[in-house]
Amino acid sequence: MKVILLNGSPRMKKSSTYAMLSALEEGMKEAAKNIETDIIHLYNKNIHNCCGCYSCWTKTPGKCIYEDDMVEILTSFTKADIVVFGIFLYHYTMSGIMKTFIDRTLPINEPWLISHPNLTGRTGHPLRNNKKQQMLLVSPCGFPELESFDSLVHTFRHYADMAFDHYIGEILCTSAEMFSRSEGKEIGAVYLKKVNKAGREIIEKGVISHELQKELNKGLFDIEKETFYQLSESYWKMRMEGEYE
Repeated sequence: MKVILLNGSPRMKKSSTYAMLSALEEGMKEAAKNIETDIIHLYNKNIHNCCGCYSCWTKTPGKCIYEDDMVEILTSFTKADIVVFGIFLYHYTMSGIMKTFIDRTLPINEPWLISHPNLTGRTGHPLRNNKKQQMLLVSPCGFPELESFDSLVHTFRHYADMAFDHYIGEILCTSAEMFSRSEGKEIGAVYLKKVNKAGREIIEKGVISHELQKELNKGLFDIEKETFYQLSESYWKMRMEGEYE
């Protein structure tokens, strides 16, 4: 089994997104010896914006006009059994680099319009590669409310329905700025153990159990909002004073 984990955070290995992806990857590896995983840091890659020329559909079917890092990434993407999208919440949706990545997956589709194979009454494009794929969304955010993810989740559920065979679901972590604070390390470690367990469950059972999903969706901790606001204010003041990178 092959799994690719796409990190769409600009802070890459210093990000809460990477911490969650790493814990998930560890759990997956613990569940199966024959699993092949790869975390791809998109901000480290040269990925040109799609220019909408449709050459990948007409002049050079399946091949983009840009010969950048997306060529190699797209090969891994099309071979993966599970694709994990890791994104810190940016203005209630995905980061720009993740949207650019998704735009550049256009070559894997053919231009023809067909009845969608999985969605009754919907229209789609045939894939050049008929490999069965599953998809998972992993996203932390700084807000304390789970509802902050609504637009991101809606987008990725729709994307999964249209482009993948099965949507595993989401791992969403609220109040995730605490990952960056020394006093939040212990709390973060407890949460990451749950993410690790989710990785094992996905490989062993194909799903995240309902009980574990509820635990994951509680975020790093459950405190009064005013207390959380005070902690957040203290954190950002220290950032302004250079105490945190």
